[in-house]
Amino acid sequence: MQADQAEAALRVAQAKAETRRAMAVAEEQEMTARTQEMKAKVVEAESEVPRAMAHAFKRVTWVLWIITEWKILNQTLQCVILLQILVRNQVLKKTPNNFSTV
Repeated sequence: MQADQAEAALRVAQAKAETRRAMAVAEEQEMTARTQEMKAKVVEAESEVPRAMAHAFKRVTWVLWIITEWKILNQTLQCVILLQILVRNQVLKKTPNNFSTV
């Protein structure tokens, strides 16, 4: 009788151990699948990097163009203002003496 009980307890323990092993295998497979999903997401994200860099380069190029145009406009306006001041002060007269080189 004790031998039967011991054998039954052994079978129960083996069944529980097999259940735990099967759960561990299932969990490992699930983790493998999740790892593959994450790797796919990494590859997808890496494929977006060149596009994002191109977009950023276009924006930077556009901003640099605007800055350059702004500087040119600013210099032009400074020249116009200076010419207006010179005309007001009558520095630019149409007499030959003002344009002589010494």
